[in-house]
Amino acid sequence: VPASATVTLSAVVDSGKHRLTAQRTGVRAGERGVVLKVKPPALLAVECRYGDGTPVENPRFTWVYQDDDWPRTSAATPVESADGSATLVLPTRTSLLRVESDVASPAEFGPLSRAGGDQTLAVVLERKGVVTLIVVDGDEPVEGARVALHSLHPEDRGRTTNGLPVRVDKELASDSSDAEGAVVMGVPNDLGRSRRIVAIVEKDGFARTLHDVRRGGGTQRLELSRGGTLRGALIVPEGIVRAPRLVAITNGDGQIQTRVVDENGEFAFEGLAPGGWKIREYFALLVDSRRNSGYERTEPERWDFEIYEGRTTRFDLDLRDTPWFALDVSVSIDGAAPGPMTIDLDTEDPVLR
Repeated sequence: VPASATVTLSAVVDSGKHRLTAQRTGVRAGERGVVLKVKPPALLAVECRYGDGTPVENPRFTWVYQDDDWPRTSAATPVESADGSATLVLPTRTSLLRVESDVASPAEFGPLSRAGGDQTLAVVLERKGVVTLIVVDGDEPVEGARVALHSLHPEDRGRTTNGLPVRVDKELASDSSDAEGAVVMGVPNDLGRSRRIVAIVEKDGFARTLHDVRRGGGTQRLELSRGGTLRGALIVPEGIVRAPRLVAITNGDGQIQTRVVDENGEFAFEGLAPGGWKIREYFALLVDSRRNSGYERTEPERWDFEIYEGRTTRFDLDLRDTPWFALDVSVSIDGAAPGPMTIDLDTEDPVLR
């Protein structure tokens, strides 16, 4: 370093169990015998139990720091523990400890700090409602399928993303099926009993499928599907260019699939889950954006076409009766053209917007 420099030295020591740090500031170039003192950590011994006394398997811990203007959290630290016990290093800042597991609702404890030295904490968690699922292809279990639980939006509340319907609400839990095809996940206890739950299953070589899930009631089978195919054409009024244009489809599972039509207006989608689907013309500006809206729904969603296992469905998107319009806009400032600028058209239609 330059002879006139003043530096800060930092050290990280991995003891095998804990990661220790030390720091010293104001060290001048040429100084010898510099000592960095590593302080031993203050440890927190945690015992995690359910209300009935049984241990919480594989709990997850997150520190929520409290001494800033706004709370910040650390990354969740999973601990492989069959008996619910764990030893954590207390942070330097005053914090809350958030504890949860796949089948336990999260709870926070504290505040805790290193100033108190080594400490112990007894944690009691509340079990979530547990669902046990088996992913199968015919009679064979499927390993490595991703299963995500979602609640459905209430029947009287419609939701759209980029003008297409969305049935599923936020993700509640997710996991991958084991060698026996099994997945065990928890449902939060604060989710109303009237809210329906579905599982979205994804596995390479199969269609992305959506399944109704019962709360409790034993093991439920989720049958994978290789799906069906949609073929069709985008039909536009005479004089309107057909390509390149986009069409988009969804079955309401939160995923929108798009295709660019060819010079004849033809398009195809393969590997679609059986059931009802919605289709509409799409726009390039929406591909990488999500525009959400909600509305009161008075009748069930009407799907445009049906997909069947192993079959091809033909459906043409006919826009010949759709109103078309063009806007000629001229902008001047004090009678002069302002140069390059952007003009936004505002409309109630989320797709046009």
